[in-house]
Amino acid sequence: MSQGREDFLKSEEYHAAIAHACLQGARDFLRSAAFRTAVEIKAAHFVNEGFEKCKAQAIKLNGFVDGFDFSRLDASLDNDLEPYPEVPEAEAPTDEFEALIEEVEKLDD
Repeated sequence: MSQGREDFLKSEEYHAAIAHACLQGARDFLRSAAFRTAVEIKAAHFVNEGFEKCKAQAIKLNGFVDGFDFSRLDASLDNDLEPYPEVPEAEAPTDEFEALIEEVEKLDD
């Protein structure tokens, strides 16, 4: 029995199944709310970091008038000092595994 298991673990069929499972797991994660949240957090971090670097360069290059109140700088405002328009959220599944469930249901049909 152990030889049969050992042979199976070395087989192409087993390695292909594992590779397919890994790929499917990655696809499911990319569709998940957890992934979208992680991307949004990272994007917000990069935007803020870029804003701070830009502000630091402007200060170093004397781009601000003496006495300028830096607390008035707001990365959430556009060129006209108006809030950016709300971006409609894409319709995301409420359940992060909904896409996977739909895919499995299609296979059953």
